[in-house]
Amino acid sequence: MSKTIGCIIPSYNHAKYIPDAIRSVLQQTLPPERLVIIDDGSQDNSVDVVRTFNDPRIHLVEQKNQGAHIALTRGIELSRDCDFISILNSDDRYHPERFARCAAYLERHPGTELVCSRIRLIDESGTPVGRLDGRQRRIDRIWSNLSKTSDLAASLGYGNFTKTTSNFFFRTGAIAAFRPYRFVHDYFAALVVALRGALGLIQQELLDYRVHAANTIKAEGKGAVVQEVIQMHLDLLAELRPSLETDPPLRKRVLNYLKVVLNNYTDMRAELLVLSIARLLTEEPDPTEKLREFPEIAEPSTPPP
Repeated sequence: MSKTIGCIIPSYNHAKYIPDAIRSVLQQTLPPERLVIIDDGSQDNSVDVVRTFNDPRIHLVEQKNQGAHIALTRGIELSRDCDFISILNSDDRYHPERFARCAAYLERHPGTELVCSRIRLIDESGTPVGRLDGRQRRIDRIWSNLSKTSDLAASLGYGNFTKTTSNFFFRTGAIAAFRPYRFVHDYFAALVVALRGALGLIQQELLDYRVHAANTIKAEGKGAVVQEVIQMHLDLLAELRPSLETDPPLRKRVLNYLKVVLNNYTDMRAELLVLSIARLLTEEPDPTEKLREFPEIAEPSTPPP
């Protein structure tokens, strides 16, 4: 295999974890051509830690804090000459054979644009949380649903089984940029690819996702996530609008997805999506304004089956 791989690490205040991330890239059995680290204005000593690694494949870029979506998009631009692009957040780490298995999968499946794998959760020290941990059980439950259907877009309605951009290994060009979301830029990108029928799965744990107190969603709270999920769905329909006009199979795929997500997604509040659509129809400028103040936000989530 002669395909080249570029890896992107968006880095922000993870000096404690980024050495694990970097080592897990450099020690891949199928080595990357390039490792682009975009430091998004870290206030700790992350940049100094990165500079301790003496490897010509590492390209460090420093920028003012602009958000993960900007860092990721800049990394993609700097990796466009590679055949495949992989993303790893600075607090996560890869299985040593991740690149080899993901690249081989894309070679075997020419219609697939993005592939993801199962995920193992680790704690702050890098120790697996274990299969009985409720967070790991929820991920496993979502992945178990994938064995029941070939409709991966609809399966994303049960929950974002990709979980994180760290789980993205894709052909260059499959994703040109990430939307300016704080929580769901990964979900939106995976869903768009899935609705094209171009998402693939590897039923092996090739990614360690680190859970800790500073995880973005934990730090910001559930209400903000629900509000952004609803905005994401409005944006999705707007982006798909031209294709929905002329593509009957796409209309069916979107409908099947919506049937699932409105009933099952743990961070969806269908009532508030309906309200937002009504606001949009009456041309209100901010259809998701103050949604986190509505009582539905406090209702228990509906778990995936």
